[in-house]
Amino acid sequence: MNIFQKVLLDNDELGIQQLSMLIALDVRNELEDFHVQHLSDKQMKILNPLIRKAIYNSLIAIVNYPTHPFNRRIDWNLKIMPNYWELPELTDEYKEALSKMAETKIVFQSEFLNNEYQIGNIYSLPGKQCIILKGAYAFVGVKYEDRAKHRSKITGHLRKEGYIYSAFDDGYIKT
Repeated sequence: MNIFQKVLLDNDELGIQQLSMLIALDVRNELEDFHVQHLSDKQMKILNPLIRKAIYNSLIAIVNYPTHPFNRRIDWNLKIMPNYWELPELTDEYKEALSKMAETKIVFQSEFLNNEYQIGNIYSLPGKQCIILKGAYAFVGVKYEDRAKHRSKITGHLRKEGYIYSAFDDGYIKT
């Protein structure tokens, strides 16, 4: 489970607000060319908070479905969604990153490291054999007071498997 899944499962209000802003930033970036051609900065200043609010409201309703008071709204939206809407597609950038991720299968000897990789406490960059540690503040499944000890445990396991820290990559590379 990664930090975003945990935020949603825990129904973490601040986390969901931040996740909404992250999604809204992607929406804004996708709209940038349209904005330049058709919308003034003043109009975008009005539109951006509306997008963030709609995303946040939707995430709250989805996370709390079916107990959320607006679950009927979700059901209704699913019924009235226009059938001519095409399914969303990934941008070429995302497709390429996912393709590289599929090519970069990392399997550790240590079950501990494989678990940390699966839950997202460590990850690799697409197309690279470099292991990055998530910030200790964001470790999934680790108590606040155990973060430094957990980080040391991860780095110890990485060293045992032949990884060394590379300041250039800001991560661990296989020697």
